[in-house]
Amino acid sequence: MPLSPTDVVAQFHQMVASDGSSLSLVAVENGCAQVRYQTSGDAHCETCVLTPSDLRDMLSEAFQRNDRGIREVEMV
Repeated sequence: MPLSPTDVVAQFHQMVASDGSSLSLVAVENGCAQVRYQTSGDAHCETCVLTPSDLRDMLSEAFQRNDRGIREVEMV
């Protein structure tokens, strides 16, 4: 069963929360999911392997697998 956009973001939030960061779904409009990504701001985040653009690409793939209506992800 496909996941809702909220559930997709929740899964990724769990991944980034371990470093003190947060991820939340802001809106889904006209095929674009707007996702807020806030890093913890500590020095560890500066050397993180997962860049915001990598995270956006991963979210985009997950959205496309679960909701074909979402064609773009915008990090806000």
